Amino acid sequence: MITLYQFPRAWGLPNGSPFCQKVEAYMRFAKLEYQTKLYDPRKAPKSKLPLIDDNGTLVADSFFILEYLDKTYQVSLNEHLSSEQIAIGNFVERSLEEHLYWKGIYLRWVPEENFQITKEAFFKNLKGWKGLIIPTLVRKTLIKRLQAQGTLKHNPSENDHMAFKVLSSLSHFIGEKKYLFGEQISSFDASAWSFITALISTPHSTKLKEPQKDLPNLGRYAKTIRDEFFPDYNEMQF
Repeated sequence: MITLYQFPRAWGLPNGSPFCQKVEAYMRFAKLEYQTKLYDPRKAPKSKLPLIDDNGTLVADSFFILEYLDKTYQVSLNEHLSSEQIAIGNFVERSLEEHLYWKGIYLRWVPEENFQITKEAFFKNLKGWKGLIIPTLVRKTLIKRLQAQGTLKHNPSENDHMAFKVLSSLSHFIGEKKYLFGEQISSFDASAWSFITALISTPHSTKLKEPQKDLPNLGRYAKTIRDEFFPDYNEMQF
């Protein structure tokens, strides 16, 4: 059986990390048998999660995990897609994972009120000095990464605007379709669903939730996938 090592579940989502959730969504789409376990990312081969153990074969990073699973188990979730659709899917995935991801990190870790929400979800089991020091150290590390990546060079309003442009583009692309490319699920839906829910299904305070009134299909899309593939997570809010 495949073991998916990941972070704790949070806010009614399958996982607090959209990348971990992406891998689990893919495995549910593909009907692969798996189990999940919590893991210390410092012990992972690339010092980050997700990580899978497939009968002794370790694969790190969601990109390489999906490639491995597709090849090893001949999943072929994308065989119904054209070359052009696959190219578009790759661009959508990269836009979410290399741009929107950082807006999510900012949202969860920089504003003080949101940091307290994140701290409670991710570190509530830490006791004593660990509960006081480790969350602050993680926050400082992520703030340094946000500074190096460039997100913190923009003010909050600018970051919200940039993130909304991505969400708006995704909304227009989905339109009235059931999934990203129509009536049949693809691997790219795993990433899209995970990053949409990471923003609109958490209790963090953000103006990004306000425009959802103008982008109702994102909530509809998220609910469709939840109901079909994650019915055990019916507490997710859209």
